[in-house]
Amino acid sequence: MKEAVKGIIKKVTLEMVYDIVDRRTIELKEETNRRFAELNAKIEDLKENTNRRFAELKEDTNRRFEELKEDTNRRFEELKEDTNRRFAELKEDTNRRFE
Repeated sequence: MKEAVKGIIKKVTLEMVYDIVDRRTIELKEETNRRFAELNAKIEDLKENTNRRFAELKEDTNRRFEELKEDTNRRFEELKEDTNRRFAELKEDTNRRFE
């Protein structure tokens, strides 16, 4: 009888251990899933922020290039006008010398 009681206690104890392990496994899975969802949300936020910042950077870069282009064109036109003016002055001066 003593052996039978020992066997019963052993089986009940094992069942309790299995039950505790099963419950803890479920808790750990739920916690892992929750953390995974949090990480995915953070990753999505990072992606959105990165895309937004990239778009802003692209827009700013395009604006700066356009400003540089306009400035370069303006300076080129000024240089062209100055060159034409100086060439005309030189031509007039040369013509006066040969008159």
